[in-house]
Amino acid sequence: MLKLNKNCNLDDFEKDFKKIGNQIHSWQIKNTNKDFIDKQNFKLSADTASDNLIKSIIKKYFKKTPILSEENRYIKTSKNF
Repeated sequence: MLKLNKNCNLDDFEKDFKKIGNQIHSWQIKNTNKDFIDKQNFKLSADTASDNLIKSIIKKYFKKTPILSEENRYIKTSKNF
């Protein structure tokens, strides 16, 4: 079962998560973060950036939550979460 960190609530988590979604969507609109970091596996810098943003917000709100991501296989920094 997920447990919220102290002084955190689901309403704030939802708001912050929506902000991340809007930020990722703005990359698509502005045509940014589309450079390849791994052409063979079709991984873009947007994959790395969005993976880090999503993991950061989960860590901010939830205690000791293991995070599995397909990006862990491709991005060394992703394993730090």
